[in-house]
Amino acid sequence: MLMATIRVWLAFAVFAQVASASFASIKAAQAERNVPVTYARQEIVPGSFLIEVGGGSLSKRDGAAHLSRILSHLASPRSTVDNGTSLPTFSATRQLTARPSLFHGAVIEVDDLNVLEKLAAGGESTVKEILQGLHGVEGVERAWPLRVLRGAAPLRMSTQRRAETTESPTFDAALSASLAKRGATNFPPPSAYANDTFSPHVMTGVANLHNQGILGSSDVKVAVIDSGVDYLNPILGGCFGPGCLISFGGDYMIDSPGPTPYTDCSDHGTHVTGTVAALANSYGFSGVAPGVQVGHYRVLDCDKSAPEDRIVNALLAAANDGVNVINLSTGSRIGWLDVDPTQLVVERLTTQQNITITVSAGNGGAAGPFLAFSPASSIGAISVGAVNVEQLPAFPAQVDPFGVLPYLSSTPLNTTNLPTSDNGYPVYFTSTTSAVTGDACDSLPSSTPDLSASIAIVRRGGCPLETKMSNLAAKGAKVALIYNTPDALNLTTDLEAGTTGLAVVASLRYEEGTQLLQWYNLRSGNIRISFPQGMAPIFIEDNVSSGLVWSLSNWGPTFELFGQPSLAGPGSNILSTVRLNEGGFGVFSGTSMSAPFLAGCAGLLLSQRKSDGLSPADVRALLTTTASKRSTTHDKATIETVLRQGGGLVQVDKAISTRTIVSPFELMLNDTAFSASTQMIMLRNTNAFPMQYNVSSSSAQAYAAYENNASTDPFISLKPQSISPQAEQISFSTQHITVEPGQTSAFTVTILPPTFSAAELARFPLYSGYIDISGHSNDPSHAEELHIPYFGLAAAMRDMPVLDSTAKVYGEVAYPFITSDNFTIFDAPGALSVSQEFTVLLRLAAGTRFFSVDVILSSDAPPTTIPTQRRGIPSPNGSRRRDTPTATEAGSTSLHANIARATSTPLFDATPIVGTIARIALPSHRDYFADRAPNDFTERQFPFIPNRAAFQMQQSVQYCVLVRALKITADPTLASSYESWVSYPFTLSS
Repeated sequence: MLMATIRVWLAFAVFAQVASASFASIKAAQAERNVPVTYARQEIVPGSFLIEVGGGSLSKRDGAAHLSRILSHLASPRSTVDNGTSLPTFSATRQLTARPSLFHGAVIEVDDLNVLEKLAAGGESTVKEILQGLHGVEGVERAWPLRVLRGAAPLRMSTQRRAETTESPTFDAALSASLAKRGATNFPPPSAYANDTFSPHVMTGVANLHNQGILGSSDVKVAVIDSGVDYLNPILGGCFGPGCLISFGGDYMIDSPGPTPYTDCSDHGTHVTGTVAALANSYGFSGVAPGVQVGHYRVLDCDKSAPEDRIVNALLAAANDGVNVINLSTGSRIGWLDVDPTQLVVERLTTQQNITITVSAGNGGAAGPFLAFSPASSIGAISVGAVNVEQLPAFPAQVDPFGVLPYLSSTPLNTTNLPTSDNGYPVYFTSTTSAVTGDACDSLPSSTPDLSASIAIVRRGGCPLETKMSNLAAKGAKVALIYNTPDALNLTTDLEAGTTGLAVVASLRYEEGTQLLQWYNLRSGNIRISFPQGMAPIFIEDNVSSGLVWSLSNWGPTFELFGQPSLAGPGSNILSTVRLNEGGFGVFSGTSMSAPFLAGCAGLLLSQRKSDGLSPADVRALLTTTASKRSTTHDKATIETVLRQGGGLVQVDKAISTRTIVSPFELMLNDTAFSASTQMIMLRNTNAFPMQYNVSSSSAQAYAAYENNASTDPFISLKPQSISPQAEQISFSTQHITVEPGQTSAFTVTILPPTFSAAELARFPLYSGYIDISGHSNDPSHAEELHIPYFGLAAAMRDMPVLDSTAKVYGEVAYPFITSDNFTIFDAPGALSVSQEFTVLLRLAAGTRFFSVDVILSSDAPPTTIPTQRRGIPSPNGSRRRDTPTATEAGSTSLHANIARATSTPLFDATPIVGTIARIALPSHRDYFADRAPNDFTERQFPFIPNRAAFQMQQSVQYCVLVRALKITADPTLASSYESWVSYPFTLSS
């Protein structure tokens, strides 16, 4: 016994000396960040919970009394509820009772300061315990941590903020006088919208409708739930209330909603509202449906965030206001269907209240597939991706003595940081040749003049833009223009100076950059440039990516293999309204912009088809199946995957004229384990005459979800690579169908996966395409072209790696692992101090519906899929998981002796648990690498202090930590359904 104790302490001594410098430095850098509190990787309000009441023996009582009784019970002193869980006391901070038939509940907040302290410190296990307790309260139907949702952030230049004013000195005075009057909006006549040349409208058939005077009907109500709106902007009517363009809604940021949704601190909602219904103006744009009634419900703070109850409350209020369409340009990563209360309410509104809901799919395209956003991933919603416009809105710069030069920016370039000048500013190019690579990637030479009163121009490429900006700022530059490289995607309008030292920055296409350089060289550098304010934008061709899917538009699908997005709208470089104190109009990019475009299209469709009684499912089907398929490149040789565009780019004029309604709107073929290869398609002919249909198919680009074999490199690709298998095998029960007027006919289609190589199959191939339906009547003048998107996975989701088992993040240590509060890694059998905080770190390589972190006796350690050793693991290749669980290499004979017993008890619950550090039953999305500064990754951390745990541990006993994560689609009762890891054994020391 003594020798065993000595061996343990010697091992602990080694453990204490091998703290990883790289791990410690990364964690120290992270500690300096203000990281929000999360649960299941969702940002939450610590200590606050959202409950829905109903069910149980109290379900038949009056709703108000029912809720009151439950809240009174939760406010009573700590007690044990029906399922044996102890709860703290709660106070109700908001009741959600606007529409009890849809959602009846409240926000409650923990009163106990000790519990609040644990929650504020990120105690996921405490959150789980409270949720378990709330579910044991009679009458509580559901409970969630109160999430924080954010606007699907538009990309824009935020460094050009103007001074806060109530009016814009640059805004056209004549326009203001013609559009705005106190108390009511002076609506322009339909003729003001004729000859519509606005690129997003031309691309989508909106221009065709506007040219016919079709602007939407005033008895169709479209609601925007967002960050508030500057309705004083005359392009948005100049007023709020009856008789105004924005006629209903309110401020739902407070418990008793405020009377108006006005804001002067955020442009998100103002831009979104303008996309729906901006009035005709002299700046070259208008809304999709300026003839509908528009409402705005302010829920987002100035930082474009909101606790989820605000959004739920606004959804219920919009339903009470009798809206037909709701737009939500908000969301968060979720990866799953029907997980959160917003998804739940959206689903009920679409199925029970006949409300069409458009939701931004998200701007997470840089993170690759399988990172769907909520509430876009709702079964009844229209999830909207983004497509690049064909013509870029640019602002005019005046180059003396040559003329006008368009530049790209979110708003006209603000030069207030430069000395006042009546004749513009001198231009300085850091290189006089456009062939330079790495322009300004190194410190500028000593011969560089003081740039504090000049406009600095630099070529893109060779190093990060921030490096170039910093080098310019080191020579005094305050304002810079960056011109593009040939054939590269245009720089977006979101360029931010950040901490580089510059004040503002904008961009030029390659064509304008080289033109300016030519003028510069022609005049030996003696040219000046100015940036007029308040002038109408110039529209220039996007000759690189026009009409293609926007690079940051979210990929689908969900982990259940539900399709995302439904279809797409124009979303990149969209000109719309902003606050008056920001100039009144500006250019943003994002699915926040494409979603309201579809809301406007839905408003037009419902206005023109009133007598048809279209359901939200009909609206989605018509918009999706008549959309225009997008290609991967401009040569249009290959159709882009359905998982980026859904049905394609909306064509609302075709949706209105098409009288065939298809069901389902999309074919989800599932994976190889649960194949749904044969499906029935229904054709409903609402024409007044028979229709004949011919059916065929077309394939889209296939992609590999992983860059390498998923078993050795478990990271879903940030940039999925295209693969070219043999085409799918598709057969139809019939390819020629006649449907009488008012009737429905059906046919079946069987779609077998393409043939992939073994190497491609190991990378989880995603394949997709379209079932094409060409319809015509006896009168050849009436024809309808429809298509149904389909997609599938040529692999089994249950084989998708769930736990990250590589050393990609920290280099010398692989997940999962345990560390002390001084960043020392526990990498050998040893002892842990009973009073010291230790943290279990893990990353999810894919989503899971359940994972747990438990303390067990080392003698009870089960076989695991991931080796105990976490040092010396290649990154990422070489980390192949075991095909079947085998015993851990913990170095303890008791562990090896237990193999036979463990393998004979294959149930999850068969492993005895000493205590639980964390159990997360809320479906969790995968961690990601793409978008979290400064280290560009996320992970899960579960701290515990042995002598403060909710369970007893003894100093003379050997323990292990067991991590288990449920595989996707696997049976949760079976031990083999989990990826797992067990730590080295440890004892406790005083």
